[in-house]
Amino acid sequence: MENINNIKNIIIDKVSSNGKEGWTSAIRSSSLINQVHELTKTAFLNEEVLPNLIFPPSGQSKPELKIAGFLKAKDQDIVIVPKNIPTNPRPISWGPLKFESQIDKYGEAYINSSIIVNVRSQLSSISKNTDTLFERTFAEAVNLREIYPNVILGEVYMIPVKAFDQSKFDDNIIAFKERVNLEKYISFFHSITANGSTALPYQYNRVALLIVDFEKDTPKVYETTQELIDDGLVAEDFPLEIASISINSFAENILQDYSEINDLSNLIH
Repeated sequence: MENINNIKNIIIDKVSSNGKEGWTSAIRSSSLINQVHELTKTAFLNEEVLPNLIFPPSGQSKPELKIAGFLKAKDQDIVIVPKNIPTNPRPISWGPLKFESQIDKYGEAYINSSIIVNVRSQLSSISKNTDTLFERTFAEAVNLREIYPNVILGEVYMIPVKAFDQSKFDDNIIAFKERVNLEKYISFFHSITANGSTALPYQYNRVALLIVDFEKDTPKVYETTQELIDDGLVAEDFPLEIASISINSFAENILQDYSEINDLSNLIH
């Protein structure tokens, strides 16, 4: 995948030339995570989603749509909006936001007819942050579903097979630390994935877990559990299949979920 290769090339370039400061600048500039955004947008474009309905548009990081959930209003990573359903602005009259005189610019019907995709990655300091990252992912779905129970939600999450070792960056060296507990991540994302149009409050309709071995000259994206078993990355009897949470089928599956409760012609050619 070109975007995944780009991530490694950016890291090599930044760390080789500027060490840890280069790494930090890459993270703060969003140049790494933007590659995952573009990979996700391309997946939808390949399924004939109209380019003008994707926010931010392909190749751009702005504008993001700020959508008001129960606890907070947040700029969403990727939103695919319907073309034949009007917005219906309204004062926010729920949760703590009602005390802030904010306006929901879109309305319930419009957002319930949209697709919202969160895009995240964790490339270093993974073990000590795992529970916090899980809680944040869990909470994002609850925040939106409390107000928009029928919205189609997706999550694209990238993790490395081995975390990057920031302690080596000061010497301009690309190195890796301990192997990530992949079984824990796979189990978590299976648990919060509905795999259909009907989801529990804490679930996403579909999830794509990108498991990447950046240590290889050309990064390898794992697409099946058998590949992980063959490389000794999960137990031989590990029962969960990652093909069902692969980026390869993510856009197609989430559009299928959408079509079960909405008119798909609102999104595609």
